[in-house]
Amino acid sequence: AVGIGAAALEQKALDFKETLEIWLKIKIQAKLEMLVDRIPPILKNSLDDPYMPRCASRIKDRAIDNVWPDIRDEIMWEVAVFLDGETKPECADLGAACLCCRFFRYHLFPCDKSFWGHIKDPVFILFTLVSLAPISGLCSLIFLFIFLIIDRGDEYQLLQFILQFKGTQFISHGVIRTLVGFFMYVSCVTAVAQSNHDCEEQGPGLAGSFEAIIGGWVVQIILVWWAFCLLPCSEDKGRSQLSGVLEFEQSSRMQKQGGWIMYLLIWDVFALIGCTAGVIYVLVAREQALDQGYDETYDDWAVKHAFYAGQVVYGYLSMPFFFFTLPILRNVLTHAVPTAYNRKGITCKITGPEKRGDRSEEELVTQQESNSILQDIKSLFWSGKSVGEGNPGPSTA
Repeated sequence: AVGIGAAALEQKALDFKETLEIWLKIKIQAKLEMLVDRIPPILKNSLDDPYMPRCASRIKDRAIDNVWPDIRDEIMWEVAVFLDGETKPECADLGAACLCCRFFRYHLFPCDKSFWGHIKDPVFILFTLVSLAPISGLCSLIFLFIFLIIDRGDEYQLLQFILQFKGTQFISHGVIRTLVGFFMYVSCVTAVAQSNHDCEEQGPGLAGSFEAIIGGWVVQIILVWWAFCLLPCSEDKGRSQLSGVLEFEQSSRMQKQGGWIMYLLIWDVFALIGCTAGVIYVLVAREQALDQGYDETYDDWAVKHAFYAGQVVYGYLSMPFFFFTLPILRNVLTHAVPTAYNRKGITCKITGPEKRGDRSEEELVTQQESNSILQDIKSLFWSGKSVGEGNPGPSTA
């Protein structure tokens, strides 16, 4: 009987601890939600300036009102996951069943390695060095290989693939190609200091096979647009689940795959059409000026220069994608949880390297703290005294 009574008391203590933990989680979520909702007015007031034009002030306030719901959703979701989250069960795709995909997935996009862990991996270093080799069409083949091995059913993997080309295109095709083209023009026109230049042989866009350059560039654009088309059918596999204690209603923006980046697909289509039209105009003009056939004009140096300039302009028009590569803005604007691959080649949430003294699994309320609170409550109801109030001393005459 004593053993049964002790077990019953222990079970009551555990039930009280669980109830107290649920109550604390709900209260913490409610208080943090109140604090987060107070931030937009404070942010607007802090950015106010008495000398700011009214139109600029209205634009500033509208920008905060439009972006803040996305920021609020991400903050409150992270709070809910921290208090009540549980890991999703692993779900293998067809790529995880392929030994080659499994090998390259983990070595190129590991879930448990940081930057320093990457550079210690010989497979990652070799793959990176090969992709940087100045061979026409090699970059496109690397791009195609990555597209074939990634999990195309995961939202973040598709977004990462898109931003590998579009997000960095502003730097690689815009800024860098501008500097390279400028110095190549200086080399073939200014440096020789002659009336007859040699830009027909050494100008921008003349190095390598012109067909390989065009073909590789077109393949990259097709793959990026293909990834865009797959986004609506993708799944956010890295997002944790709630155990059911807390409630969180996802907004329509948060449920939409890709977030704000989907609107940029239309922008990218029109940007490509404009740049392509400029190259075609130069091609037609040179054909009429040289009075030659299409085959001779196609290989003309001026057309190659125009294609190079079109790539530069197209790179600068990709600047809106660049903001999606910034870590904090990427999470807010896309609502996608970063994912990578474990040793089995299965898509999972990025965990990073194992750290010493990790306290992520620490309980919100320990059993000892729960028992102490329970004893205080008993003292409050049974003795009729305040919590923490001691017994009064003996009265003195």
